[in-house]
Amino acid sequence: AARNEARALREQLARRAAVRRLADWLAERPQLGHEVFGRGRAETPDGADHATPASDVTALLRACLAVLERPRQGVVYRPAPLLLWRVPEALDRLRRMLPTLPDGAALEHFLPPAADNQPHNTALQRRAALASTLMAGLELAREGSAGFEQGQPFGRIVVTSAPRPVR
Repeated sequence: AARNEARALREQLARRAAVRRLADWLAERPQLGHEVFGRGRAETPDGADHATPASDVTALLRACLAVLERPRQGVVYRPAPLLLWRVPEALDRLRRMLPTLPDGAALEHFLPPAADNQPHNTALQRRAALASTLMAGLELAREGSAGFEQGQPFGRIVVTSAPRPVR
């Protein structure tokens, strides 16, 4: 009899612990009206003049198709393409200038000349020219026609006519 009572008491304590865990879990959840707010109810219109219109999907699709089939009116805006220095142009310039410049010329010497009197000469064009020249130089280095040296991180890049062996 004592064993049965002890078992019943253990089961009751286990149920009570489970209920307590469930109550704690519910208490930790967001509460409606405190952390979470319900959606508002839609107002019901008074009178019959605000009846919901019947939806006709076919009519809607036909109207959309009619709009799409109309001929375009007006001119479409197309911005002028930017005049940027490209990699093939930089590659030609590097190949032409590499034999004429002294060994150890800075990468900036290979950039196209800046026309200060032209309004389209911008910082973007200067950065594009530098990037294109660097890419062209890397292509020459891959071929073995040129080498690059940079003494320190973010330092000046020096172009050599032939790659030097790595020390």
